[in-house]
Amino acid sequence: MSKTFADILNDASKVKEVESNRDYKNSILPRLEKLAKLLPNVNELSDKDVKEHVDFVKTLIGTLIENPHQRLAAVEMKRCNELWKEYRD
Repeated sequence: MSKTFADILNDASKVKEVESNRDYKNSILPRLEKLAKLLPNVNELSDKDVKEHVDFVKTLIGTLIENPHQRLAAVEMKRCNELWKEYRD
């Protein structure tokens, strides 16, 4: 594993991986943040299901920010799509 930034820049496959991770994050993260804005403020909630929805989306966002190699699982994407449809109206 490379220890320096120069080692990464000299390895085309590592540069491609870094660019791929950045592109994925730049594509998915804004969508998750948009979904998070649709969800109600968690401090004003009494509904346990809605709190779980908020926690689910915030956890996904935090995971993507902390781990650049992370990808959403198909089931997570499907759940996000369901939440989007539920809260956008």
